[in-house]
Amino acid sequence: MVISFAFYGDFLYLNPRYNHFWAQSDRMCLALGFVENGLNFFKPQICNLGTSDGTIGVEFPILYYISAVFMKLFNSESPFFVRFFSLLSSIIGLCYIYNISRIYGVSIFGSFSIIIMIFFSPIFFFYQANFNPNHLAFGLSAIALNQLYKYYRNQQFDFLLIFHLFGVLASLVKTSYGLYYISGNIFIYFTSKYENKEILYKILLNVTGFLIILFYFIYNQYLYRIYGSMFLMETAAFDNIFQFIWESGQILSFWLTEMLFLWQWLLIILLFLFIGVHSGLKLSRNKFIISISIIAGSFSVFYLMGKQYRVHDYYIIDIFYLPMLLLMILLLRKFELIVKNKIVLTNIAIIVCVFSAISGNIFFENRKILRMDNRSDFISVDFEGGNKILDSLKISKKEKLIVFDGFCPDGILLLLRRKGITTNSLDSIEILNWHKKGFNYLILENLTIINYPPCIEQLKPISNLYYKNDKFSIYKLNFNL
Repeated sequence: MVISFAFYGDFLYLNPRYNHFWAQSDRMCLALGFVENGLNFFKPQICNLGTSDGTIGVEFPILYYISAVFMKLFNSESPFFVRFFSLLSSIIGLCYIYNISRIYGVSIFGSFSIIIMIFFSPIFFFYQANFNPNHLAFGLSAIALNQLYKYYRNQQFDFLLIFHLFGVLASLVKTSYGLYYISGNIFIYFTSKYENKEILYKILLNVTGFLIILFYFIYNQYLYRIYGSMFLMETAAFDNIFQFIWESGQILSFWLTEMLFLWQWLLIILLFLFIGVHSGLKLSRNKFIISISIIAGSFSVFYLMGKQYRVHDYYIIDIFYLPMLLLMILLLRKFELIVKNKIVLTNIAIIVCVFSAISGNIFFENRKILRMDNRSDFISVDFEGGNKILDSLKISKKEKLIVFDGFCPDGILLLLRRKGITTNSLDSIEILNWHKKGFNYLILENLTIINYPPCIEQLKPISNLYYKNDKFSIYKLNFNL
């Protein structure tokens, strides 16, 4: 954890910024929503009031609830808490994968090199201390798979119980991680020796786990139907096999060298070739079952959400890194059995760790560069610290704002730490209707004025300029003019 702080540094304290500002802002707003609603877990809310009072349907928001508890405890709205718990859950998950590797027989340095290699891999490293729930689900799934492996070796009921607990939690946090829970259950039923009592326990745990997932899914759909959502609540499957082939090629061309670095891919290929020449990669029946079930699950999730992968690189975290970690454990164990020279193996492991850390840090720094051709980067800079400006102007946090041309539902509202709505219309009747509902201030970025000069003339009959700096302007609505 200390090493992680050395690499991430001030990044942990930043509001949403850089890639996927929209999604990050929505997630951070969930934490603030829990702070404001008295930690009511069953009423997730965001800053945008376009869905009634901001209540929305969303996957199990435990990351944001825990963050909100600590925000309350420390009387702070800092994004540090969400970033920290995302990072912490990822590191804990990697530690459990390390434990699997050690139990399987991989050396200390070898196991550590696998974990470091994935920790610093491009997409995984960049989103690890972020606002999306992918790494929390990753961590929970890693714990579940660790317990599944221990159950397979020892047949102790405690391990099976913990597998179901964390497998269900991971599935709730991110539906796509249900693939590992399902894969684990398939493995259990195909590899266990049954007694009548044991069958009953396993069926009961299985049914209970899937019922919990089903009940929350029904509740989430209820919230979605009643209030709506800013989050993806449906599948985005490929339309046909031809689209699948085309999009898969595009996705690989975009993200292959960001899933792992090119030298890491080459290293894995060399491992395959080396093992193939010396002994062959033979799998036992049980390893074959868990491998096939995980691969089938990953493929299914990829197909069902296929249209999202080209523009949402962090979706790859869900289907790629856990299977890759398990594959690397298998490969490295075979490699160590063939080579056996501890000095050679240790030196290779150290080199992999050093190169992974250097490569990951370079990639991370390059991705943190603000791109002024990206509207979200403009917004994240222009409105940073805007909440303090509104506080100094005595604009209460209870005031509801109208954000014109806000680009994304929650971004500007989050940075202002206020609630409100976003609109692309300055129609006086529409604005009047919002004003009657208690919306008294209109916010717009000065860049909007440059891009859409008529907006100033449209605002004059219904508002007074209340505040302006070089980044944004605040108008107070006044329909008595």
